[in-house]
Amino acid sequence: MREYRSADGERRLWFDPGEIEDIMEDELHQARMLPTPAEPAVDIESFIEFYLHATLDQHASLDTDVLGETQFAKGRAPSVFINRVLTEQAEGELPPSGILGRWRATLAHEGAHVILHRPLYELASAQRTLWDQSDFQSSSLARCFRWDIVTAKAPGDWREVQANRGMAGLLMPGRPFTALIRKLLAVRRSDDLVVRVHSMNDLALKELVVELSKLCEVSQQAALIRMKSLGFMRDSGEQMLGSVAD
Repeated sequence: MREYRSADGERRLWFDPGEIEDIMEDELHQARMLPTPAEPAVDIESFIEFYLHATLDQHASLDTDVLGETQFAKGRAPSVFINRVLTEQAEGELPPSGILGRWRATLAHEGAHVILHRPLYELASAQRTLWDQSDFQSSSLARCFRWDIVTAKAPGDWREVQANRGMAGLLMPGRPFTALIRKLLAVRRSDDLVVRVHSMNDLALKELVVELSKLCEVSQQAALIRMKSLGFMRDSGEQMLGSVAD
């Protein structure tokens, strides 16, 4: 990680390729919450509250299109806010399709903001606002919209791009996620797992994505994107991105 200033003078953080992956997996390891094939779903709420020591409000009154916010304040623990409507839907007896995955993705996305972007605020002067100066003059706030978190298209804001990568690394860390795929397909360690996945027909691949999403408690879209980022997705399989549930 290194700090730099953009052309317009904004303070930013740069992470080398794979660095965010390593950071998230290390944080889960330090928290003793690294998932296993036997227990593949990360307890992301406990991770945020008891490991990151952030204040978590899952019933915040946020704008309809805002899924979550993370706020940094000098001398205080970070505060994570989750839209109460999203939480109520996820905790309902019959949550709408994809809501549980969206809720967990939002929690992990905000947790990634805490891990990755708290150092930037701590390095800043008391007068310097971390986020968009035109919108937030009095506080350091990451406001995360629905399209930043749940769509396949990468968001435009560099912080949101990093937080999305962190989200994937928290909910589906690379090595445990790969081990889970190997277990589900009963592929021996000596065999090439990527070749095995690439040889699957579309129906079998879809069934694998569905199973991974259930076990990791993420959306099918998130599981599919994660498989792509780890090199498991052949060209024809990528066409599924437009058809899976979010």
